[in-house]
Amino acid sequence: MSLQGYGLSITLASGWNGRIFTDLVDEDSDHRPTIHMASFALPVTDGTFGAEVIAAMPSTGTFMSLVEYTPDCYLPDAPITSDGTVEQDPAIGTFSDIGIPVLNTVDFDEGAVIGDTSLPAITAAQYPFTAAGRPFVLYVVIGDSAQLASSLATANQILQTLIVSPIFTCEFKLHIAFAQPAPPSTTCTGTGTGVCILARADGGSSEKIPATFTFSGTADGGICIDEFNIDGTITTTLPDGRAVDVPIHLAIAGTVLPNNVGLLSVEDDPISLPATVKLTQSRCDQNSAADVTGAFVALLSPLAPSVVVPASTATASSQGQLAIPVGWAGDGVGQGTLSLFALVPTGDVNTSRRKRVRIARRHVRLRSERTLVHVRLSRRGRRFLSRRRRLRVEAVLKAYDEHGHHAATARRLTIRRRKHPRPRH
Repeated sequence: MSLQGYGLSITLASGWNGRIFTDLVDEDSDHRPTIHMASFALPVTDGTFGAEVIAAMPSTGTFMSLVEYTPDCYLPDAPITSDGTVEQDPAIGTFSDIGIPVLNTVDFDEGAVIGDTSLPAITAAQYPFTAAGRPFVLYVVIGDSAQLASSLATANQILQTLIVSPIFTCEFKLHIAFAQPAPPSTTCTGTGTGVCILARADGGSSEKIPATFTFSGTADGGICIDEFNIDGTITTTLPDGRAVDVPIHLAIAGTVLPNNVGLLSVEDDPISLPATVKLTQSRCDQNSAADVTGAFVALLSPLAPSVVVPASTATASSQGQLAIPVGWAGDGVGQGTLSLFALVPTGDVNTSRRKRVRIARRHVRLRSERTLVHVRLSRRGRRFLSRRRRLRVEAVLKAYDEHGHHAATARRLTIRRRKHPRPRH
């Protein structure tokens, strides 16, 4: 069985089970993807370090959790800088060990076990490390210390198959000009400069380079107090000549004031990062440009994705029915789930954050490169949409092929209500 997604790939031993997921419920979490692996049947839980898994594991079992973290300098409570002097390399401090760890019996202790368990000889260890510029914590639990050596031999064999795609992290200043005053929806383009750190897959020293950026996309919003969104692609060219496109979404709570702090997210990345936005406006509903200062983390050489959600908009009927296209590049017939999460205001006027509320879920079978998935919004989702002209949602598609290879993707899109023709008199 193999697990793949978010620029990570690992092959499990025979008889092992696993899953890869992100924490979509806790918006304050700084965790990126998490991989759970076990030599026994895994209970369904989103607990990062698997307290519920440990409580259910047998004495003969081995459990591993691999958790990716966000570098401290990019957490939402970190100051936003514009001079590129913030240290972006996570391989300093807690995550200073470079490369995938080798498990050793001397590292294990019963005091490292998380949660409740009835196993008398259970033992565990944690390994913080950095691989390909990405900070991780590996947590390993062995059900019986008498089986420690043999269990670690299997676990180390599994870890040898782990492939981590490198990332690059960038801080930037971007000037975006709108084709016409916004809102309503308009196209926009921009240019900017910044600094990027390129990680290496082989664990060598990261490279810090100056960078130039171009931007192309759309700006969309309602009246001044409505959320204002900028969607598009930031492009930069690496020293070796490769052009890298980074799809981004920037949301600010409104345009009442010209100076705002918004949230910037990269497609397929579960963590949104803060960005300052200074609008050029004659009034709050007449914005001609935006100066954006922020940062992003993106995969430099992602593993080939096997699932995509290519749409940026969808139209719902009055009964809340809509169709969302998904792409599939796996072997044979795939299956999985498509979930929609509404991104709704938290009620706190001092933040532009949105809470995620699941409003639809549908089991899907994927047979071709393009499949149209029909879903129906929950009653709560229909109520959200009825109060707005449009609803921002996150579509999360998780699927696996007939060989057990897993893949996942997330895409933010806008659901609009279908307009009904006016009756003729």
